[in-house]
Amino acid sequence: MKTEYDRLGEAALDRLEFCFSSQASIQQNFQTFNKLAGEGVQQSYPQPPKRDMYVLLREYAPKDEVLGQLWAESNAVPPWVCWEQIERGQQVFYRYGGPALTGLAFQSLLGGMVNILLAVLFFTLTVCTGGNQNRRDSDSHREIEDYIALFRYIAYLMGTPHDFFATPERAKMMMETLLRDEISPSATSRILANNILNSLEGQPPTFASRSFLEANCRWLNGNELCDELGLGRPSLYYWILMSFQVVLSMAICYFYRSIPMLDQRKIAALRRIMWSVIVEDKQGLGQESVF
Repeated sequence: MKTEYDRLGEAALDRLEFCFSSQASIQQNFQTFNKLAGEGVQQSYPQPPKRDMYVLLREYAPKDEVLGQLWAESNAVPPWVCWEQIERGQQVFYRYGGPALTGLAFQSLLGGMVNILLAVLFFTLTVCTGGNQNRRDSDSHREIEDYIALFRYIAYLMGTPHDFFATPERAKMMMETLLRDEISPSATSRILANNILNSLEGQPPTFASRSFLEANCRWLNGNELCDELGLGRPSLYYWILMSFQVVLSMAICYFYRSIPMLDQRKIAALRRIMWSVIVEDKQGLGQESVF
């Protein structure tokens, strides 16, 4: 995977950078003229454009072969896409949003970019296992398939290899291969991991202690990797707290899932909350991303 990348996307990016620089140059000339002409004229000309690659791609796709190919591919729907399944996969993400994001946060401490996307999948698969009722087993397997399909489509849109997500079995094999062969914390990884824990320690809304954060990391990543990252070893008390958190998360998720009305209300609420916190809040992105 290290030798594979989106060559079409790279070629398109070079062209889009050129298009943006050309537009910015024109706007810079307008600004220079406005400055010389005075404030009265300044309001007659637009401000410099924001760097929105999507808007540039849409505008220049009909004028360039490479950009046109990228636009066509990004708007094409692969034959394996089922929109109903994609929608169900989105619901799975919001249904287990809290545990999924917890897994993402703490597994990303490993310092390897290859596992960030798979971290959510790993924790979701963990949450979806267990239970003795046949109906629960059937529902969990379908949720896994739907969630894998969702991220296969996301990988397709990102221009990354997506065949690994063709089935849950292949996705699991790939995840385990990466965890075994690709994750090798470096000195920089140790610094970053400890810095992240320092930034999370005592912060709202949970005000978690350092030891509890380390217990989260060790629960999800194992002692061997966390020792390589130089993380502390929490006492038995924090392991018990971590166990309680996992059981509580499973109980809440499965309880809401068992009642369709409550399940849909929770999904709708988390959809609004995550968008507000991650995208709109000043502590998050502050605005929608532009590419």
